[in-house]
Amino acid sequence: MSRGKCQIGHAQSPSFLSKVNYIHFLVNYLNLILRAVNSQFSILNSQFSIKKMGRPLKENSLTPQDVITAAIDCLDREGESALGVNRVARSLGIKPPAIYKHLDGNAGLRRAVALEIWHNYLTDYQRQTTDVTEPRALLLIGAQATRNFAHRYPARYTVMMQYQLQPTDPEEAKIIYDSLQVLKKSLQLYELSDDALIDVMRMVNAAIYGFIIREQSELMTLHRDPAASYEVMLDALLVAIDYIRHSDNRSS
Repeated sequence: MSRGKCQIGHAQSPSFLSKVNYIHFLVNYLNLILRAVNSQFSILNSQFSIKKMGRPLKENSLTPQDVITAAIDCLDREGESALGVNRVARSLGIKPPAIYKHLDGNAGLRRAVALEIWHNYLTDYQRQTTDVTEPRALLLIGAQATRNFAHRYPARYTVMMQYQLQPTDPEEAKIIYDSLQVLKKSLQLYELSDDALIDVMRMVNAAIYGFIIREQSELMTLHRDPAASYEVMLDALLVAIDYIRHSDNRSS
């Protein structure tokens, strides 16, 4: 009887894996799984690398207008001190050399920004005075538009007015010409000689710019509404312009 049991035991043992064989089987099975996972990961990583290489870098898609727009945004948020290549590059998430491909350093950046502000200012000025024909109303509306622009964008106004436009530069000469045409239209100075027109332009710019700068610097401390003084100054400018007009007519 015991012999039979022993025979039955010997007959069953080959149908089961030994502990060693079982562990060996598990190791092989896990290795197969790991190989499959690694293979899949390699495929995904390769696809990601291809996509990354194919995507254009931000520096490659950058345009001069992108730089100017970012610079004006920095100017509005942080003031005139933010108008620099390093600060603008940081706001764009690029390195400074990428900007030098489009603009000539800080000087080129300041020029481009100043001209852009001038263009925007003149467009807005003309829009606000389109349907106005009476000289005094034109001067008041235009001068008030300038003052409002300076209040709304103090840093832009400072950069715009401090940049020295050169008549020998074609793009800058166009802004000078457009400014003169705006002045001619607003004050109906079409009959003035070139010298008289320049005198009027310098006088008007000096008066309005000087007033706004003093106002921005909080130097108007007397108990009188600056807006009222501003209007009085504009009326005085009209009297002075009439004087220049009559003097010019007598000399011609």
